Order: sequence, then structure tokens, then C-alpha cells
Amino acid sequence: MYLPIYFNGAVISQLPVYDDLAISWALMAENEIPATIELPGTLYCPIGAYIIYNNQQYTVNTIPSPQLTGDASGLKYTYNIVFESYLYKLYDKKLKYLNNKTFTFYGDLSSLAYLIVTNINSIDTGWAVGFCDDLGLKSIDFDKHTCRTALDTIAEAFSCEWYLSGTGKTINFVKQAGSLTTLVFKYGRGKGLYSLGYEYQNDENIVTRAFGYGSSRNLPKNYRDGATELMFDGFYLEKNVDLYRVKEGDYEDESIYPQISGVVSAVSVFDPDATAFTITDTTLDFDLNTYFSPDTPKVSFTSGQLQGQEFDIVSYNNTTKTIKLKVATDAAGNNLPNVTIQAVIGDAYTLFDMYLPDEVVTDAENRLKAKTQEWLNENCVPRVLYNLELDPLYARDNGIMLKPGDQITVIDDALGINTLIRVTSISYPVNFPDIITPNTKISATIANFIPYTTTERVIAGTIDNQHDIKIVDRTNSQKARINALNLKKLQSRIFNPDGTLFTGTDSLVAGMATFGYDSQNFNLNNVTISPNHEADANALTISGGELVHRIYKVEGLGYTWIVEPNSWTGLDPAKFYYVYAKCSKAALTGTWEISETPVNATDIPGYYAFNLGILYEVNTDGYRDFEFTKGMTYIVGDQITTGRIKDLTGQNFFDLNSAEFNLGDSDNGLDWNITTPATLTIRGFTVAKVVQVGSDGKINARISGLTDNGANSIRFAAGAADQFKVLDNGKMIASEGSIGDFDILGGTLSMNKAHGSNTNSVLIGDNVLPTTSPNLRATAVVRNLGANNVVGTGVNCGLIIEAANGDINWAISIAGGDIDLGPGKIKTAGVDIPTDYEIQYTGANGQARKMTFKNGLFQKDEDL
Repeated sequence: MYLPIYFNGAVISQLPVYDDLAISWALMAENEIPATIELPGTLYCPIGAYIIYNNQQYTVNTIPSPQLTGDASGLKYTYNIVFESYLYKLYDKKLKYLNNKTFTFYGDLSSLAYLIVTNINSIDTGWAVGFCDDLGLKSIDFDKHTCRTALDTIAEAFSCEWYLSGTGKTINFVKQAGSLTTLVFKYGRGKGLYSLGYEYQNDENIVTRAFGYGSSRNLPKNYRDGATELMFDGFYLEKNVDLYRVKEGDYEDESIYPQISGVVSAVSVFDPDATAFTITDTTLDFDLNTYFSPDTPKVSFTSGQLQGQEFDIVSYNNTTKTIKLKVATDAAGNNLPNVTIQAVIGDAYTLFDMYLPDEVVTDAENRLKAKTQEWLNENCVPRVLYNLELDPLYARDNGIMLKPGDQITVIDDALGINTLIRVTSISYPVNFPDIITPNTKISATIANFIPYTTTERVIAGTIDNQHDIKIVDRTNSQKARINALNLKKLQSRIFNPDGTLFTGTDSLVAGMATFGYDSQNFNLNNVTISPNHEADANALTISGGELVHRIYKVEGLGYTWIVEPNSWTGLDPAKFYYVYAKCSKAALTGTWEISETPVNATDIPGYYAFNLGILYEVNTDGYRDFEFTKGMTYIVGDQITTGRIKDLTGQNFFDLNSAEFNLGDSDNGLDWNITTPATLTIRGFTVAKVVQVGSDGKINARISGLTDNGANSIRFAAGAADQFKVLDNGKMIASEGSIGDFDILGGTLSMNKAHGSNTNSVLIGDNVLPTTSPNLRATAVVRNLGANNVVGTGVNCGLIIEAANGDINWAISIAGGDIDLGPGKIKTAGVDIPTDYEIQYTGANGQARKMTFKNGLFQKDEDL
């Protein structure tokens, strides 16, 4: 028996089907057919080759590498090939929403399934949404997910399961996959079981005492005597301590914190020039002003067009229950709200970075306690995994084809097992049940939990790492806070290396302000500073390069020192260090040095000490930051002269020394002279109210996002007077032009606008007849006047109209007006009909009747 191997629809080889060629299929995990093929020659099986099994396609996604062996009889090529189901195609597509790889999506299982399907269909058509349970709405964060890893993230968030159906391209989300069966397996002839074994999984991870920890957000002052995370009374819960002794574990859920679930009852009128807007919530029963913390309080919308967006609270009016919010910007730099995305009545929101009433905190603690109890219930008993080998004859004779998720009853008196357990994976030969031999083996894994394969564990771990990175990357406020604290530390560590100091009053008025010191007025070329070198927080490496000084120089030699590289290990994690260049006064050479104490510019005989910056002590996240102190800034009148302008995150900056800048992240933003030298690079997509293009000072076309005329607002226009335009409602307007063979001219749609003889034409418009016929108007003309004399049988039709398949079929229905037939004849079924005639016939009740026709048209029906 063989299975054809296809490539681009053509058979390129054959796959031998032996008893050990089996499908491996697990719940929410692999679905593949691994094959070992031994041949006397090479095998052509490229990436993209596939087999068809049970109406599903299994594809080769990695190049098979042969193992070559041989003896006197010749060489043998052994190939290990894995044919993978459509499931693995989902790894090939990154999940995006509005072109963003990092986003928050709020919806139900159906809308999330459609999100995945829309993504994967962009590279592999045929995917569809199947059955999705109604489990409510949730907000889910995605960060660099593939469509495949998104399945697990969604299932975990909704505490449900996914499976693929049909040809393997239909995505389903249900509370529990598989079927509840009445199948019973036990030892004995004709009872279904060949063997049964079981093993406890992760016994060392049994937890009988669970501590619960929530988020650090919105906690009251002096919460639980200094606790930094949400906790419940008693701090821990216990279960099965009498069976397994005390085994402690921590349950952590950052999504649980004191929060208000508010609903917008009124919104201020949108003003595109405003820097703030207001929302009102008449259900607020406490004064926000009394609960503001030192942090900037925020509102985060949990539904509506602004769902997932956070806004700083500017002020709160307790009388009107109105919250004033600062206008924000999205990842593309657009103001929020804007003309298309706004808050509306009914939108849900919550409050961040502020204190909240005691009852709100208690509610959060209760939610944390309930979640901790759920987690404890799942982990306070050993996880048991059962391995079964089924009797293939029993399975075939009873039509049993188990699939992952099915629930079966297993009975073993010796082991004391009589319970309903779920199938989590199944493996059986691809030739079953058609062929059964003594080597046919059907094995299944059943468990009281869902085990992940090693591959899935690695993938899950990768997602966790990405999420950790996401927390760092997306939480700019946290990074800005760390940097702000560093700057605060920096204030107490700055010293004057030139030995002079000016101390002013609380305010400063001056004709010119200078920030920095002469010895630090330098720039660097090709120097790389690597704190935390090779992931060691107590290591620092600085490469060699040029130090170009703007004030100091070596007479007769110049002002560009070549500084040698240096590195340090074993630094004290509790200490910060001053970093400086030790440069010779007699030669343009130097080395990088560090010191625990300040070093002035002239402290070292024969050398200048050019201070570069400060290496901070190891922070709570386990790494060191580095801050430059070099450079100068001058302020004179309305001019600022400096070297580098940056935000607190360091991600957005303008480097005036090197003529480069960056705004945004690696996927959405723009830069100059960074991605490509001397080039402006725009990453992601561009959003603007109006984009205009033209030449020689004239605007020739434009794309507009302004809604200034409702549904008739122009979205695309071309021509000096908008001769061509596409409106918001989808209408296309053109005063001239062509559509296929039809021309647009003077409000008329025409093909061959002519009225002469021997010309075919189709004219549609207000009046398509020429001015030479002022007493005759027509809104449409169809002419077929071309020569068609094919052996005397050519037939020209000016118009073909057909009606069929109805109870009554009228090819033409004339509501009013006369019909002028002209000199032509009337034909039916190819027979000429006189223009004036009568038809006599016998009616249903036997009376004689007649129908009268005049000019080929029915006139009346009457008794004779």
C-alpha cells in the first residue's frame, strides 16, 4: 500500500504504508504523520510536498536529511520525514491587527477566531470559523504572536479549548473539545484493552498551601504594612495538607487589582484643536479627588472605539461627576480621540494609578482569593497520566476511532480504576482499520489534566518570554519612571570637574545659560559602551574609538584622541561608577577608566580626565543603566544649541551631532540616517488627514481622511477641479474618462457615440439623441447595425431580454405609454405573425371566445 506524495498538484513519489506508519494526534497540540523511509537512492521530497490522509493534507515543512549507510550490497538512504497537518501552517503567519504586531483585542471567541482566520487567509486561503461557544467578552494582549500561538493564548484566556475540523482549516473554540462517550475499556478478551499503565506527573509540584498575589496597581497607602502586591486576609489557603504535608506555592495574577467598572453617561463635543476632553459617569459614588495618588491617575477604556487606550486624568468635578482627560496619541502618532475614533455613551472604563475606596480593594482581594482557590484545587493532587494500548480488532469491530478530547471509561480492578477520563492524545497506523496485522498498535494517552508535548512547552515558554519583553517594551511609563529616578540620583552625583561652581537662587534670569563643563564638551566616533556585558550585570566593556574634543587639544597634534578599549568584571552590584577617558596631554592616545569617586579633569598628572558618564548600580530588575554626562547645551534668547534631545525612554531622540533621529519602535515609526544612511525611513503605515501630490507648484491628486461633507466627503480626487473623485459612501464621480469600451462624456455613458448608419452603439444618459432631433428625446439607445450576412443567415439583435424560472415570467413589463413597432415583423418560434389578427377558441365552460391583436399587440379577450 502506498500514499501518493504530491508537489504542486502532481505526484512526485510514493510513501510506503507499513504497520508502523502512524498518525500522532494530540489535544490542542500536534497532528502529524512521522515517516521513516529507507531507499537505495535519493528521495525527492521538497518543502511543500504533501500527502492526503482522511481528506486532510499533511505537508513537509522542513527539508528531510538522509542518513547514509551501506555494505557490500550497496548504499542505503534513510529519511526521517514529518508530514504535518494544516495546523502547522498557522506558525507561518504573524498575527496582526491594523498592521500592529503588539495590540490589545477586545471581543468574544467568534470575533477572535475571525481575527485569526482573516490573518491566515492572507497567505493561505480556505480557512474558516466554525463553532464558537458564547463565553462572554475579554480583552486579550497579543505581542508578536503567530496565528498558532494565538490559539493557545485565546483558549487560556477563556478557559476553553480549540480544535480544527473539516479539512483541517476550520477553527473552533468550545468549552471542552471532543465527545462524551459511553465507551468502556477493561482487560479481558473482547473488552478492548491490551495494556494499561499510569504514572504521576510532576509530583514535586503538588501544592497544598497556596499564597495569592495580585497586581501592585491602585493599592492604598500603607497597604498591609508595606505589602507591594494585592493579598487577601490570611495570605494563603490550604488543601490536602493531611495527605501530602505542607507544600507551598505562589499563585500570581497581575490582572487582579482594585478597579472601578465605570460606564460613560456623557461625552464632551469633539474638538479637533482641544488638548483635553471630558467624560461623565453619574454612577460614581465617591470623590476621585480624595483618592489621587502621587502617580498620574488614568482612565483606561475597556470597550468601544477607544478600548485598550489609557488617558491621563487632568481633573475631576465631583458635583457633575465629570472627568477631564488629556488627549493621547496612538502608536501611529494620531491624536485620540479624533474625528473617527471617539468615546461614546455606554463605553466601559476603569481607573488606574490611584487609590480606591476600601470596598473596592476588598472586592479585588476576594476575587484574588477565589482564583487562588481554583488554582489550589488543580494543584493539590498528583497529576495522573494513563497509557493505554487498545485491541485493534475490538476497535475495528465496534467502529471505534477515538479522537483527542473524547471521554471514555477505563476500568482496572487491580489498580482500583473505574472512572471517566479524557483522551489527550491518540496514535494509530494510517492503514487502520482497513489492514490489521500482528504489528498493528493503537495507543492512547488519557489524563485528568491536559499534558503539553515538549514542542508545545517550548512554544509556550517562548510566548511567556515575549510577554515579559512586552511588559518592558509597552510599559513606557515604567521605563520612564526608572529613568526619572536615575536622573534624580544623577542630580546628587554631578560635580564640576573644572573646579569652579556657581550656586544660584531658586530662579535664574540670564542673557545666556550654559549647561555642562568645558572638559566634557566632546563627541565620540565608533565607540560602543556595553553595560551588562554578556548578560553579566557586573561587567562593563567599552570599545576603542575616537574622542573628538571641542575645547581641549594637544598643541601641534590636534584634538582627536584614539582611546583604547577596556573591560571590567566583578563590579560591586551595590555601587555606581564614574566612567571617564584618561587622555594624554602629550599624545593623542588614551584609555577608558572607571572610579568609585569623582575624578576632575586635571587630577591625574600628565593626563586629562574627560568624564563620559555614570554606570548605575544594579537595579531591582537585575541590570545596570548607563547615563552620559558628556556634552554641552547653550541657551541664548530663543535658540538652543545642544547635541542630543531624547525622551525618558531613550527610544525617541534627535542626535544633532550625528545628524540622525528616531521616532517610534522597530515596527512603527520613522528615522533618518539610522536604518539606511542618508535616507528617511518610515516603518509601519502612514496616517494623515490629507495627502497631496503634484508638481510644478500644482496639486494633481489627493487622498483625504477629512469627513467634511458627511457621506459625500471626498476620499480620493484627481484633477485641478476634482474631475475624478471617490466619495466616502463608495460613489465614483467622473466628468470624463473611460470604463472598458464605454466613454464618459458630458454626463453620458456611451460606446461609439454616433448616430450614423452601420455603427454599433450603446448610449445611456439624460438625452442621448443628437441636437438635430430637438423634438425627440431618449434616455437610452441600443443599436446593432453592423454587417452580419453569413451565408444569408446572419441575425443581428439590438437587445436580448429573457425571463424564466418564475411562476409567471414577463420578459418586458410596460407600465405606460405606447409602443411603436416600426416596419419590422413579429416572429415567435421563428414564424411570422400578422400584425392584425384574431384567435378564436373554446373557453373553460365551453363557450366560444376570441382574442384580438392589433399591430402585433393584444387588445381584448371576449365572448363571441
